[in-house]
Amino acid sequence: MRNKWIPAALILALLLSCGGCAGQEEAHTAEEAVAHTVVTITQPGTYRLSGTLSAGQVAVDLGEDAEEDPDAVVTLILDGVDITCTVAPAVIFYNVYECGSKDTETASPTVDTSAAGANVLLADGSVNTVTGSHMARIYKEGTDKKLHKYDGAFYSKMSMNVDGESDESGTLNIIADNEGLDSELHLTINGGSIFITAQNDGINTNEDGVSVTTINGGRLSINAGRARRETASTPTAT
Repeated sequence: MRNKWIPAALILALLLSCGGCAGQEEAHTAEEAVAHTVVTITQPGTYRLSGTLSAGQVAVDLGEDAEEDPDAVVTLILDGVDITCTVAPAVIFYNVYECGSKDTETASPTVDTSAAGANVLLADGSVNTVTGSHMARIYKEGTDKKLHKYDGAFYSKMSMNVDGESDESGTLNIIADNEGLDSELHLTINGGSIFITAQNDGINTNEDGVSVTTINGGRLSINAGRARRETASTPTAT
């Protein structure tokens, strides 16, 4: 595995600039941020994750050119992980290949995300728990330009697939102080058992008029503050 352990420099930088946050009540202290470790994956491939990260984040970032590179694909196999992050999403895909389009003119209620760069597999028989926070709006200093806003405990800026490794026996528990499982474009759930407890939306795919949530299989249970799964467009299920 090409994992790299680094200090939580990204999180800390964002939090220290939180004078531009949506609300100071959502701000975290620098001490909270620096207590976290970021595990950053920077190369394509399949990574099997296990064990406990009690104050940290797993981040996938293949670089700013990855969005248009079909080979920029990362698969995370969750095989008995327990990840807790109290200052940001506990798992986040920043830059991988984007198989979809944000073009509203060509938007469709059915989307094929099989080539997506963000993939999560739940190992057979595994129980995985991801406990995460969120990042309020952070603006470029002196402007109203939004630099970052990550609402979900398990978050992807690109289209994402979630599935069981080879059967339906893997479990993912997501515990969120805001939203649970988020994608900025499309989300496809093909298998596995997913249990989400969230103070806000359980699932959110948030590109208005474009995003599609597709549920092809598996088991999904959501206990959310808004008592519903929210998507920006009509979900499809088979």
